[in-house]
Amino acid sequence: MSDTLKNHIKRHLETFLTKEQSEEITGIVFDLCELHKLGMGTTGLSFGQAIYALQRGKKVCREGWNGKGMFLAIVESWNFTNGTCDNYEYAPFIAMKTAQDKVVPWLASQTDILAEDWMIVD
Repeated sequence: MSDTLKNHIKRHLETFLTKEQSEEITGIVFDLCELHKLGMGTTGLSFGQAIYALQRGKKVCREGWNGKGMFLAIVESWNFTNGTCDNYEYAPFIAMKTAQDKVVPWLASQTDILAEDWMIVD
């Protein structure tokens, strides 16, 4: 979707929605159009498609995960102080929200990489 079309949709939506609502809806439509161009839906995704969605700010999970409410997201920035590593800049990383409502760094298994059951979480 071109920026011109995106701005046109946003301006039209602002006639009956707040600016924040308009921007959110336009962003969702834009993201869905981008996913559609790649032949992606929101379920049955490959690992590569899940990474693509993560890079665009989406949360993803595997359909087969047993824990309720588990998902992955990219953590862009964070603060960490322990007296040892306080003066380092931290790079973005993929984190998992666990079923116990904890956030932990995440690494993919071979099974995760080869899976075709990734899905975008609302």
